[in-house]
Amino acid sequence: MSRSLTLAELLPELGAAIRDQGLATLEIRGVAEDSRQVRPGDLFVAIAGLTVDGHDYAARAVASG
Repeated sequence: MSRSLTLAELLPELGAAIRDQGLATLEIRGVAEDSRQVRPGDLFVAIAGLTVDGHDYAARAVASG
């Protein structure tokens, strides 16, 4: 991503809605599906795969920022 977007700007593009309006202004600087690559400001996307479930790594992503 070349610029940051707020969660309110990003989610409608993905066909999703914000449930917690307190998060609407949260700035997203990047997107990562690998918890080892998450940086502060990134949105972690947890995907359930055939052998690994990304949800198992959500806590690691949070710890990374």
